[in-house]
Amino acid sequence: MAIIGGIITSVAKGKGPFAAAVATVTDIINSAKSKQLASNIMRWRILTDAFKDRNGRMPGDSSKSGIIGNNPSTDSVSDGTTIAEIVMSMKEVPANPLVMGDMSFFIYFGNSGDSSPQNVMVICKDTFCTNTFTNDELSVIKMVDVTVDGVSDSLSGHLTAVTLSTGAITLLGKGLSEQKGRINNVVTSVGMATSGSPKEWDTTAVAAVLVL
Repeated sequence: MAIIGGIITSVAKGKGPFAAAVATVTDIINSAKSKQLASNIMRWRILTDAFKDRNGRMPGDSSKSGIIGNNPSTDSVSDGTTIAEIVMSMKEVPANPLVMGDMSFFIYFGNSGDSSPQNVMVICKDTFCTNTFTNDELSVIKMVDVTVDGVSDSLSGHLTAVTLSTGAITLLGKGLSEQKGRINNVVTSVGMATSGSPKEWDTTAVAAVLVL
């Protein structure tokens, strides 16, 4: 009983070989999830580029302005969004959300909504991009950031953070019909954190933003 009690105490305090083994298993699982998420993101990028090559414009950019979602009358209707146009015309479209055990990641497309808008892909944990990432979810995001940028830094590179302090994400189409089971929102503004000293991802992040 004393031995068992010691094991339980060590694990509870985060010490000893058993706690280390649990941490290692979690790291392995999160690493596998990060590879799956990175693959999912890459597939969406490939599909947007393939659509552009085929149609001379980005999906979700009916006006051919080069900016996704800047024409709400057409780009933000159920069949006019990036996801809708990809689903209706391309093959092997990923699920949205991507569900991996107890984690879900939603992918949305649109633009940054500032004076010089950029096309973006936004990765959130919930339908409306309002809830912050947990530590385990951040572990996955950090590994994806390393895959994309070579380093985990929430303020620089192609993949950056939207946090509680940098501003909200504005979505159009919250009531849009799903496209073959895929959630179908449109990003029209993003409060991206893109300046300052290198900063680790933390639990104030509500989304990761990839500039396209």
